[in-house]
Amino acid sequence: MQKFLSFLVLGVVILGAGWFALRTLGSEEKDNDDVLESVAVERGDVVRKVMFVGTVQPVRLTEVKSEVSGRITKVLVEDGEAVDTGQLLLELDRTAIESEIESLSREMVSNQLRLEQSMRDEKRVVDLHKKDFATDKELEDATTTMKLAENELRIQEAKLATLEERLGKTRIKAPHDGIVLNLDATPGEVMVGANSVSEGDVPMKIADLGQLLIEAEVSEVDLTLLEVKQAAEVSFPGMFGLELEGVVQSISPSAVEDRKEVVFPVKVLLKTKDERVKPGISALVEIEAERQENQLVVPVSTVFRDRSTAFVFVEKDDTYEQREVEIGLSAANKTVIVSGLEEGEMVTLGIPSDSDYEARRGEVSRWSVWR
Repeated sequence: MQKFLSFLVLGVVILGAGWFALRTLGSEEKDNDDVLESVAVERGDVVRKVMFVGTVQPVRLTEVKSEVSGRITKVLVEDGEAVDTGQLLLELDRTAIESEIESLSREMVSNQLRLEQSMRDEKRVVDLHKKDFATDKELEDATTTMKLAENELRIQEAKLATLEERLGKTRIKAPHDGIVLNLDATPGEVMVGANSVSEGDVPMKIADLGQLLIEAEVSEVDLTLLEVKQAAEVSFPGMFGLELEGVVQSISPSAVEDRKEVVFPVKVLLKTKDERVKPGISALVEIEAERQENQLVVPVSTVFRDRSTAFVFVEKDDTYEQREVEIGLSAANKTVIVSGLEEGEMVTLGIPSDSDYEARRGEVSRWSVWR
């Protein structure tokens, strides 16, 4: 008897717990619908923008190199200094080249004397040959000797011109007006010249800061939305509130190789200036790619997608109507409703608990629920 009473009490407890759980679940579902937030269908603008980050660079940036190798003797500029076209930047040791020029000049004096002597000898043999006092061979030999002396002198003149050109290249000058950047030259160090074998050292760069641009890489997804001459807004993370106008200058026809994602180089020219903007700083570029104005719009989070169908839940008295809609441009958390809704109707930001869609939501893959 005592065991029977124990089982009876246990059964009553279990039944009571089950009834309480069902009641609680039912109230939660009701509460969920009670707190389900709705928003009105309104008219507004939807603007789709392409945004990407790039680096500020001067339009004209020249690497200063030397065509000859040598030890640096003088550095005549400082990093950040403004220079003019043709201004002397640095000098290389000229001693070895000057010695070669001096030695060659002396040889040329001797060869000039030999040429003058051979010319006199040739003239004398010509006179003797006219009087039959010199043979044809003697005339030919005298003429050949004179021409060899003349040719040797011309070869030395060409060598001298080459040496003088090399000497001039030991004085490195600014290729154009600009600012000295990345100065890396110290008197006493040896600089390697640029030639067919070596790219040579870069002791500094000269940047024309009169015109700047943004160099960036844009994903293939956004590339189709960009065009040359599109207007752009450029801001700078390190300078709050500063915005400059820009324009798309160029879009590379081919992607960058050896990247995890497919990206294309893009250049945006700055049309306005600010002294605070320097080469090397980061810039955020925003380009308006598409705009739809005065359209019926709702938050993106009110629209759901099941396979190829888009739909919303519309408030109808105390219930919710699942309604198919046609959507247009979506951007900035808003989407255009082409058809299926009217201005002022209320749509939910979530899925009603008693909807048929909610009942089979587990059968729909995660990506197909579009928000």
